[in-house]
Amino acid sequence: MKVNKQKALIGIVLFLFVVSALDKYIEGVRYIKYLIPPVCFVYAIVTKTGLTIKESGVKAFVFLAVYTLLMVPLGNQYGLHDVYFYLTFLSPFVVGLRPSMKVKNLFILFSSVFFITQMANILSGGFEFSLMDSKSTFEDHTFAFVIGLFAICFLVTEKKSLFIIALVLAILSLKRISLLAIIVCGLIYFLTRRSNKPVALVVTLALTANILYIFAAYFVATPEFSELSQQFFGVNASQLTMGRNVLYSSIFHDSNSGFISKVFGHGAGDSYILAAASIFNQDGKVNLHSDILKIYYELGLVGLCFFISLLYTYKTKAVYLAVYINVIFLTDNVSTYPLVMFVFFVLCAYIRQSDSELSGSVALNENNKSRAMF
Repeated sequence: MKVNKQKALIGIVLFLFVVSALDKYIEGVRYIKYLIPPVCFVYAIVTKTGLTIKESGVKAFVFLAVYTLLMVPLGNQYGLHDVYFYLTFLSPFVVGLRPSMKVKNLFILFSSVFFITQMANILSGGFEFSLMDSKSTFEDHTFAFVIGLFAICFLVTEKKSLFIIALVLAILSLKRISLLAIIVCGLIYFLTRRSNKPVALVVTLALTANILYIFAAYFVATPEFSELSQQFFGVNASQLTMGRNVLYSSIFHDSNSGFISKVFGHGAGDSYILAAASIFNQDGKVNLHSDILKIYYELGLVGLCFFISLLYTYKTKAVYLAVYINVIFLTDNVSTYPLVMFVFFVLCAYIRQSDSELSGSVALNENNKSRAMF
């Protein structure tokens, strides 16, 4: 019996991701997903598959991985860890994976895994949900982002029922930045869906927004912001930002930071050590809680601008998924969440295929109308 190589690869990759998600029940299995790069390496050798980089998002993260690797000599071992995290979700697509699985089935699969992983919380503590207090029995960082991606995908492909289900699950999983990203993407989609903006304009707007965010993050790290926080919200800046102002302050007030390092980067992995020192005053690894600031600090303004420019070169509705990823990158370190990024690439490929089929259908209808006229 002839085996479909593509289906075999995506089956193995999905199996490794699903098993990794069951770490609540089987301690240590979360590391099994890191077998994906060697599996893809073996797949490429056995099938004699050449390397390919087609999707805009894949290009952006390949650039990120390569630049990070080049900056490891200026950084530390945590930079190498990041490169491997990137390879975990990049490698299937670099060896030519073209997902053919129906997106509805993929959504059902990950939704089922989400409920299975949260069953332990339900059985031990019952159901709890409070949007104001940010408490939910179903709270889950990884799956909150995954479900958010599905919500945007269903929105732009006009699958209304699936969008509503995904939105409800996103609310239950209660990751506020994910909900904010869905709202932002939804607004942008409804404002721009009937217009065809040139890629250059989209990239320019994205670069401007991210640079403005860096200035905003700098302001959050100042005493002036702390005073405003106390005045308007009755809490200090650390409470309002959940400690992020301290982390952000560490990169903006780094005594070793000069002009060259701001432009080209300090070194891969350096943000982890700097963040740890700012909180614990000791060596260790602490996330900066912002991929945008992490890329800016470690790879410089050049690295960030190239990454954002490549991320937004989509000519399909997948650009809205890029917006979602960009928004959650503002306050979280999601670039090292292999499952989230894998789903991002799968859904981008699905939207590209969906757009192509729609364009083909429209062209066929126009052709039939022209023939009917004669």
